[in-house]
Amino acid sequence: PARYWARDGFFLSTDKTFLDPFVVNEIFDTDLMWWNDPLDIDQMRKMLSNCMTLAIYSRELGALGFDEGPSAGLVVLEMPGNGVKDVPEDH
Repeated sequence: PARYWARDGFFLSTDKTFLDPFVVNEIFDTDLMWWNDPLDIDQMRKMLSNCMTLAIYSRELGALGFDEGPSAGLVVLEMPGNGVKDVPEDH
């Protein structure tokens, strides 16, 4: 079952229904995740459904439009070996 925590304007959750696979895939294509490449969207959905996730949102649970807006952080634990990139010199 999904878990939830809230404190000081932040909300943490393991609930995957808050995650948009298209948005997560866009993040995979940025320097923030230099070690990964974007995935086919069906692969992304499968990865998210089979991984442990923890997302940190910068808003209160139950707030109007809670499921809209940026998250403060996202942790996705996956098996290694998918789309590994070289480490950029500035990291």
